This record gives sequence, C-alpha cells and structure tokens, in this order.
Amino acid sequence: MHVRPEPPPLDAAAALPDALLRRLAAILAPLVETKDVLRASVDTTVELLGAVAGAVFIPDPEGTHVRIAYSRNYPQELAEGVPRLPLDTFPLAGRFIRDKTPIFFERASEMIEAAPGIPLLKNAGARAALPLAVGERLRGALIITFPVGRELSASDRELLNAVSQQCSIALDRATLFEQERRARHEAQDAAATLSEALDHMTDMHFVADEEWHYVRINPAMRVFLQRLGVDAEGLIGQSLWDVFPRLAGGSMHNAMLESRRTGHAVSFVAQGVYANSRYSGHAYPVRGGTAVIVQDTTEQERAQRGERLLAESGAAFGATPNVQATIAQLVERVVPHLADIAVVFVKREGGSIGVMALESTAAGAREALIAFDSRHPIDHTPWHPIWTPITEGRSVLVPDASVLSGEGTDEASMAIAQLVRETSTTSVLMVPLQARGNMLGALAMGTQGSRHRFDQTDLALAERVGHLAALALDNARLLAGEHRSREEAERARLAAERASQAKSDFLAMMSHELRTPLNAIAGYAELLELGLRGPITPEQVSDLQKIRRNQRHLLGLINSVLNFVRLDAGRVLYDVTTVPLAACMGSIESLVEPQLNARRLHYTCALTDSAHTMRADGEKVQQVLLNLLDNAIKHTPVDGTISMRADVSATLVHVVVADSGPGIPAERLDDIFEPFVQAGADPARTQGVGLGLAISRELARGMGGDLVARRAEGEGATFVLTLPRGPDRTQ
Repeated sequence: MHVRPEPPPLDAAAALPDALLRRLAAILAPLVETKDVLRASVDTTVELLGAVAGAVFIPDPEGTHVRIAYSRNYPQELAEGVPRLPLDTFPLAGRFIRDKTPIFFERASEMIEAAPGIPLLKNAGARAALPLAVGERLRGALIITFPVGRELSASDRELLNAVSQQCSIALDRATLFEQERRARHEAQDAAATLSEALDHMTDMHFVADEEWHYVRINPAMRVFLQRLGVDAEGLIGQSLWDVFPRLAGGSMHNAMLESRRTGHAVSFVAQGVYANSRYSGHAYPVRGGTAVIVQDTTEQERAQRGERLLAESGAAFGATPNVQATIAQLVERVVPHLADIAVVFVKREGGSIGVMALESTAAGAREALIAFDSRHPIDHTPWHPIWTPITEGRSVLVPDASVLSGEGTDEASMAIAQLVRETSTTSVLMVPLQARGNMLGALAMGTQGSRHRFDQTDLALAERVGHLAALALDNARLLAGEHRSREEAERARLAAERASQAKSDFLAMMSHELRTPLNAIAGYAELLELGLRGPITPEQVSDLQKIRRNQRHLLGLINSVLNFVRLDAGRVLYDVTTVPLAACMGSIESLVEPQLNARRLHYTCALTDSAHTMRADGEKVQQVLLNLLDNAIKHTPVDGTISMRADVSATLVHVVVADSGPGIPAERLDDIFEPFVQAGADPARTQGVGLGLAISRELARGMGGDLVARRAEGEGATFVLTLPRGPDRTQ
C-alpha cells in the first residue's frame, strides 16, 4: 500500500522552493474551471506548505463584501457562518485591495487585534493573506493558516508570494477562459436568436455577399418569390442582378450601394417592377456583404387611400345640396383613387334608370359605355350588368373580367364581351346606392391595365363610399322636396293650431255652460231639503242628498276639464315661493279624512323635519297631493293602507304616496298620465274622466318638478312628486 509522505514544514519547503513551485504549477496548469483552480490552490498549498487550513475569499461585484468560495479544514459552522463578510470590519482590507500585497500575521493575537470582528480558527498560529491578482485585476484572497505561531523569515515570505503568483495566474487564466466561453455561447445564442427571429418575422429579408450573390433568404421572402414564380432554393449563390435585372439602378439597389459605402443603414421606398405593389425597407451592412429588410406596404397604402377617399367624399357630399353636383363629386373621387372607370346610375322621378355621371382615365372607354347604354337601356334590359345591384340591392364583384368575355353566342354574352374588350376592363365592381330604405341607383367601377384588380377589401370600401353617396343623394332630394312642400307644411301647422284653439274654446265654453245648470240643481235641491217648499219625507231627504252628491261629482269633473284646458293653453300662473314641507303635508289629512273613514282605510303620514322647505306654489302642491290621495282612496280596498312620506336630498324633495291597492301594470306606467286615461286596472271601479293624474303631472312640471309612478303590481301603487328643495328654515 502506497503511503503518501507528510508534506514538509515551511522551513523544509523553503529549502526546496523550486520543486514546490514546479509541483504547484503542474497541478494548476491543466485546470480551466475557476472552481477547480480554487480547490487545487487551497488543497495543494495547504499540503505542500504544511499548513493546518486554508480558504479562498472572493469579493462581490460591488467590492463591499467577500465570501468563502472554498475552504480546507474549516469547521462547518465557521465556513457557513460567514457567507458574506463585510470588508469594513477589517481595517487592513482597504490596503490589501488597493496595493494587492500580502499581509502576514505571525501569531493569532495579531490577527485578532487587526480584525476583531472576524471569526477565527481556534488553536491556530501564523497566517498569510495572499492576494490572487494579475495586474489590476483582484480575483480574490488565499488565506493560509499554520498550526503554531512563528516568525516568518524573508525567504518564507518570498515563497508565499511565489505561491500567490502561481495561483493568481491559474485563476486569472481560468476566469478569462470562462468569460471567453460564456461570450462565445452568448454570441452563438444571439446569432441563433437573430436567425430564428429573421425566419419568423413577416417582413421579407435577404443577405447578399460582396459579389451580390444570395447567401440567405428568410421564409417570408421565399413566399413572395414563389408568388412571382421564382424558385427561392435555387437562388442561393446566384447574383441578385442576374436574377432580377430590372432592379438594377432602382431605389433598393441605390440604398444597398450607399449602405456598403457608408457602413450605415439606408432606408428606401420602391414601386414594384415585377409585381403591382409598393415596398419600403432598409439596407444595412453585415459581415461579408449587405442585408435588406423589405416590407410590403401595398395593403397599407390602399387602406390609407381608402380612408382619404372616405374623408374627402364625406366632406364633399355635405358641401352641396345639388344632386348633380353630388354625383359628379362621387365619380371624381372614385377615379383615379379606387378605379379607372366609374359610372353612376340613378332612378329618375318618373321611375326610369339612366346614367347621371361617368368618369374614365381612357377616352375610348367613355364612348363605349355611352354607346352601350344607348343600345341597351337598363329599364328594358334584365341582363344589364347593373340590373342586380339596382333591382335586388346586392353588390357584384368580378375580380377577373375575362370571364365576362366568354364564348357565349346569345345577345347578352356578346354585348357584355364587346363592352369588356372596348373598355379594356380587367375587373368589375358594382354596389347599390341605398339610403333610408330607398333604392336610389348604383355605382359601377372598373380597372384597366396593371392596376390592382378589385378584391373583397375594395368591395367593402366601395360599399362605404356608396352609402355616403346615397345619403348625400337622398339628402339632396329631401331638401328639394322640402323646399316644394314648405308652404304646405306651414298651412298644415296653422290649421293644427286653429283646431287646437277651437278644441280649447269648445271645452272651456262647455264647462262654463254646464256649471250654471249644475249650480242651479244644487240650489233647488238644498231648498227642498231644508223644507222651504213644504214638508218632505225622510225618503225624499235621502233622494235629495243623492242628487246633491251627484251634482258635486259632475261639477268636479267639469272643473277638472276646465283646469286641463287652462293647463293645455298655458294660461295657469304659478306663485312659486318657499313652502314648509311638513306643514304642507300635514294639512292634507283633514281634507281627506271623511273619505278615509268611509272606506275604513288606515292612513299614515311621516312628517319630515320642520326645517325642510320646497320651492313651489303651495296651493298647487296641495292640489297635486289631494289628487294623489283621492286616486289612492278610489283604488284601495276597504281596510287597506295609504301612506305619505318625504325623502329629502341635497337639491330635491321627493313626496311619496303609496297604497295597498292592486297596483299599476308595468305597461301602463307611462300612459296613466295621459288625459282621459283611467289609472285603475279595473275600469268598472274607476270614477272621473281620467284627468287627475294628467293635471297633477302638468302642475308638478310647471313648478320645475315632476310626477312619476313606480311599478308595484300586486303590492299597491306608488307615486313620487319631485320638487326643488328650498333653504332650510331656522328653528
């Protein structure tokens, strides 16, 4: 069994410094991980120098604390007890960090005196704190602890310095290696991330080398090239200008040249020469060539043109009431923003359909359209292309007009095919002009040459433009009709006013004429009841009392009609003052007490604070409350309950009258306030002509308030009188 010899004491090691250092260097040389270097530095140094313990302390990035990175023969509680040691507890730490020179303690007492707050190994002697530094880079500190205190000679210290240098070089080498490896991995990750991002982005991207050969094409660019019929896989290694010669000298080519010359990114905007599209992008230098990112802005620019067309059309359509001018402005904006040909067909007043406006970028198309319309008038041509939009209100989209130039031999097919050829139309779009349920006409559009052919996006835009045009057209016709009927409307208004006045005069006269005989009936009945015309029997007295009750009822109905007439005519005057709320509510009970007692109804009135007031006409408030209580008495069964209370807010007063009657159906909450409408759910139980609630609401609104009913079907009816709150009275 091989027995490892005990390491020599420091004196013996000092006698063989070269052998010791060579051995240390041999152990450290192959190590490339910092943790392995730290471990070997401590273990090897402790063994070769005959030390009792050792540790490596590493500073944190801020330089304010150190931690034990590795220790040998340190008790566990000591190693774990100082995970982060503050440097300000060690006065010599500043000099150690600044000068990067070793510190020696020949006895434990010196260490305790220099760093009283640092936990130390028990029963330890001399110590050496050796800096692990190369140049200005301090990587840490190697602490060597010897078993006994002793004097460290110059040769001892020279040997320890040499050990420190060996360990420092190994640690610095390992640290730099790890940093380089980490940077390499980060660069690889960044390159992979960039490559992945370029592959996943929707913008087109390609890279060309210094000879303008393709070296990279992302998937978005591949899809675009495939639409052009180009094999993207076969482009790698080929010259950009050989594959696409018409791009040479264009804005993208110039941007790539400028980027290569200046070393900076250069933006560009281009019109497609191999496709009807618009592009924007950037050319920027990369290692070994030039990269280009391209974004297809065709749809974006189409959308912007569409929004401008809508905005301009809306402003133009609202600027004139003239029908002809409105239609002319429509076709002027459609051509050339949206189409090369635009025709507007409208329904005339007699019902016929004809061309009102026509615009085209090519003169020949205009003449061909006019000739076609004269030969085939829409009114008598069901196969006319515009027939479906006008008669059925449906839009028609034909992305490829060549399908209309088929080989049909019937009149319709041949006529339409000839029109398509003569106008050089490549696609067709037709939308109805409809507004407020009226079919006014249709808008037909066509494209020519290399213009983008119509698609669903164009259809949606055309329908929005058509809707604006139809509204403008309908408004123009309405204004024209309004001008013609203005005198008729004025005559109708005057006739309505005269009829209303006649109604009011009739009701007022009728009320006045009926009051006179009714008052006479009451007077004669009273004379008979008093016996002034001779003695009468008890049965006759009862009959006379019934006559007088019915007379008062009829007089009340007539008074209600007369009051409503006055309200309707605006002849009621209001004396709005500050009215005490509690006093007004309390004065009502005595007026309705006989009716309450007759039906054995339980009445409660929750009076509010006597300081509260309302801004109202006191007499009219009492009239409203009497009407509400009278209504509640009529519709509350015997032994039922009626209540009145007040809720006061910061600015309003709410007087609530509720009963335990059958309530009000939800569908009648609004119409019970209409004149001559009964509030009760059962007309057989109601009395009066249905003016009480109508008069009450008009009075409430005349005082700046309101009267509403709440739904409480099956649980009674609730009415809320709302009036402005007045200033509180002083007690």
